[in-house]
Amino acid sequence: QRDAGLIYPGAAQLITKGGPNMRLANKVAIITEAGRGIGRAIALAYAKEGAKLVLAARTASELEETESMTESLGASNLIVPTDISQQEDVERMVQQTVERYSTVDVLVNNAGVHGPVGPLQDTDVSYWMRTFQVNVFGAFLCWRAVLPNNAPTEPGQNNQHDRRRGGAGCRNCLPDRLSFDQCGINSIY
Repeated sequence: QRDAGLIYPGAAQLITKGGPNMRLANKVAIITEAGRGIGRAIALAYAKEGAKLVLAARTASELEETESMTESLGASNLIVPTDISQQEDVERMVQQTVERYSTVDVLVNNAGVHGPVGPLQDTDVSYWMRTFQVNVFGAFLCWRAVLPNNAPTEPGQNNQHDRRRGGAGCRNCLPDRLSFDQCGINSIY
């Protein structure tokens, strides 16, 4: 709890909530970049609310630390080392989730990288490409892989969350591609 509070000041309060009326009891949540920072804080909060967690990030050792913390809160976990910019990794993440839990109720598209800073003419093009590959295409790959396995029983039951600036473009095009009785989409900038 202390670690999450340092990373995200409100996380300690989120983590202490829960109880008999847990809001995410038995919901399956994929959280990208769950090994540290905001992703870890979200995982801890979701664990306290009863979610079954799929912890995804590139660094397995960080995921194992988060897993240990969430297990101490009673969460069921699945660790899937994943680079969301790689289609095969994302498809494997969702496949393993469905094999273990049969569904996906929540996707937290948390993974993202900072874009280049500095004069445009001095910026390495490959750095810009990596930023778009992760922040925009990675979010698209996650949504694309999750939605066929995301079958709500009630309107608005399933949720997709995106916290990255680059995700705004994808998030804004999704209403044209989805019916909102299938899922709710929230973006945090």
